[in-house]
Amino acid sequence: AHISKVSVKVDPSLTTERGPVVIRMHTKTHGDLSCRIDHVPGSPEAPLTEAAVHEKFQECFRLGVRPLTDTQITKIYQRIRDLEKISDMSTFFDDIC
Repeated sequence: AHISKVSVKVDPSLTTERGPVVIRMHTKTHGDLSCRIDHVPGSPEAPLTEAAVHEKFQECFRLGVRPLTDTQITKIYQRIRDLEKISDMSTFFDDIC
């Protein structure tokens, strides 16, 4: 219902790839509100913590077209973290898919 009230405008004077981002909204109760984020989460200037990366990883795999189980998510996350230790990539998806 609110999506029709949303518009995206690109400020041509902002030439970087990841910010700043400015969010502006007009409310009936509080008037105009805005927030500027100079360094978006996940950018080199504002890297995600290991816990945040893990949480995002889990969320993405739970929301997929074919969501993975918690066990599958844990296995694939560990394998990605230990990628350098895998001697045969043909086994990467064993017990996951």
